[in-house]
Amino acid sequence: MQRKILKFKVEIKMKCNKLVKLFVLLFAMIICITIIPETGLTTDNIVYAATKTIKVNKGATKTLSTGASAVIKLSGAKNAKWYISSKKESNKSTKVAKISSKESTSVKVTGLKKGTCYLRAKVKSKYYTCKIKVTSSKSTTAKKTYTDYELYLLSHLINGEAGSSWISDAEQRAVGSVVLNRMKDKRYPSTMEGVIYQKGQYACTWDGNFAKKPSARAIKNAKYILTNGSTIPSNVVFQAQFVQGRGIWSKIGNHYFCY
Repeated sequence: MQRKILKFKVEIKMKCNKLVKLFVLLFAMIICITIIPETGLTTDNIVYAATKTIKVNKGATKTLSTGASAVIKLSGAKNAKWYISSKKESNKSTKVAKISSKESTSVKVTGLKKGTCYLRAKVKSKYYTCKIKVTSSKSTTAKKTYTDYELYLLSHLINGEAGSSWISDAEQRAVGSVVLNRMKDKRYPSTMEGVIYQKGQYACTWDGNFAKKPSARAIKNAKYILTNGSTIPSNVVFQAQFVQGRGIWSKIGNHYFCY
């Protein structure tokens, strides 16, 4: 009887030892899992990509003037499909702006006309949007390249030499162009005042016509050639109602324009 009891106790002890070993092994595995450092496994990367913020142009509104372009970038994702739409929640096209060129993570957008539209990037099944605001184009008004005194002189000269109402704009501009051509010719003074008041050249400076108030049309034509330059060849330096110089370039109205 005592032998049986002793044998039973040994068996229980062995089973307890196995359970303890199993428990220790399981505990050790749990400890190892919790203290293993991050190793950049695929599962970690998937979690990171899923929680990363995706934005177009960092979420800000992009403002363009008509005709201007800008590159807009997508952050947080790749391989996007791009759309320009009229509404934030639609892919319906618009004529406010267009996509000039595109990559998987960026596009070049050009403003077409004043208005508002949306640049949408589709990543998998989701859309990420940037508001595009197109303003009017910048002023292209040419900078004034002449003085008020030059306008005064040339408009009075045109009016005094060819101020009649029946004289065409082309003839008035050609008369003024001779003055500009002479200013660039070494045979004549280099200033407008010097050319116009050169002795014996323009009759209107001594017959009283130069002092008359120029017409609005004479002023307009003076501004035109002061802004755009001579309307006749640069070597045409004579203008009169008779032929002079080395030959005729052209006759416009009653005036001969000569070399």
